[in-house]
Amino acid sequence: MTKNKAKKANLRAQKANARSKDRAAARAREAVQFKTKKKDSFDHFLSNPVAGYEFWMLHGTNFLLSSFDDGLWSPIFPEAYVGKPVTRTEFFKRVLEKHMNQTTNQLSPDGTKAVLWASMKPKEMWDMVYRARKLAFSKGGDPVEQAQPDIWHFLHTVMGEFIRHLDAQKKTEGGRFTLPTDGYGPSLPEALASTVSGLSGVQDPLLAGVTKALP
Repeated sequence: MTKNKAKKANLRAQKANARSKDRAAARAREAVQFKTKKKDSFDHFLSNPVAGYEFWMLHGTNFLLSSFDDGLWSPIFPEAYVGKPVTRTEFFKRVLEKHMNQTTNQLSPDGTKAVLWASMKPKEMWDMVYRARKLAFSKGGDPVEQAQPDIWHFLHTVMGEFIRHLDAQKKTEGGRFTLPTDGYGPSLPEALASTVSGLSGVQDPLLAGVTKALP
């Protein structure tokens, strides 16, 4: 009788342990799904200190200011990969120093791409980052890797097309592209609208110089 009770107790314990493991496995699956979903959300993009908005502003700029055609990776903001923040003033100062023609006071084509990229509103940048990440993942790449070829090509292609739209619009409609100075930057849809203009409310005086430097 005692042995039977012991066997039954042992069996119940085994079943309880199995149920506990099943519940733990289910919780683990839910956690993974939650994290995956969270990583693909705009809120996570805004709040993630490692690979969110601030990181991608610098990471994307490093791609745009490195020569894709020559395969020359030269990150202007290495701080992105060691978790060191860069202020907006320092950001634009560094881009202007390296990519503005002192004679004509015009930004280089790549410099223009970088300024437009970094000046996007977070939601608009997230839309681009989401597509870029999806492209890299589909080819087995890591989107936060330096010199990741798919991200590199994607950003140069998309931002180059953006600039061509702006150039065509200025020629046909006499519009002038100016950087919004509300703390973020131009709306991609607004920039391609019939009137290409910026917003008001200067917060960073350096942006006034950036506006004049745009072609």
